[in-house]
Amino acid sequence: MYPKNLMAQIEGLYGVYEGFLKPFQLACKPKCAGCCTCNVSLTTLEGFLILENLAPEDEQRALGQIQDRSSRGRYRPQLTTNEIAARCARGQDIPDEPIDSARGTCPLICDGLCQIYSLRPFGCRCMVSHSRCSAGGQAEMNAVILSANTLMLQIIEHIDAGGYSGNFADVLLCIYNGNIRQASDLTPAIASAYHLVANRPIPVLMIPPEHRTRLQPLLQQVQKLLHPLAPHK
Repeated sequence: MYPKNLMAQIEGLYGVYEGFLKPFQLACKPKCAGCCTCNVSLTTLEGFLILENLAPEDEQRALGQIQDRSSRGRYRPQLTTNEIAARCARGQDIPDEPIDSARGTCPLICDGLCQIYSLRPFGCRCMVSHSRCSAGGQAEMNAVILSANTLMLQIIEHIDAGGYSGNFADVLLCIYNGNIRQASDLTPAIASAYHLVANRPIPVLMIPPEHRTRLQPLLQQVQKLLHPLAPHK
């Protein structure tokens, strides 16, 4: 498996982000699963963290549901967040990657509740809204939260720069079906078979100038947690 310190860093980042959200008035409550679609992405590090902490019987049940219920048309990212940042820094165009929420709900939602809620990846944690999604059909998110989400996605990918990212179902099935025991077992060929894309270090932080002051405390907490954050060389 991944080194325990990396998993601890991810869990620490989840806690830092939850603290960041506390001042905001959010409508998210139990059984509010309007944003819980099959289109969530995550890193392989987060996938290992989930499977490492599930009891064997829960793991088998969850992976069985993912295998049986996942939409074949689920969103599969072509670029990671840090690759997008690199292309933006070079002035390159970013291809459109439309996400169709109608492709289906998350296969781990049962009666409106997430069956792995405490282990859910950041892609789930960052889907917050100021109003019930069921009312308007989509999440309503403060622009500062959107910028914070991008920042956190960059950092989580940076920590897992030797790993991959992909659709929630693809990452978990890749690790489970491929009997991947550690990061080095996940070869480019295996990753490609599951439509995963390679992670990369942070090239530049995508923080809009107007949000830098608001996000500085969050970035300082992250740097303190990671001792400090610096792009890989």
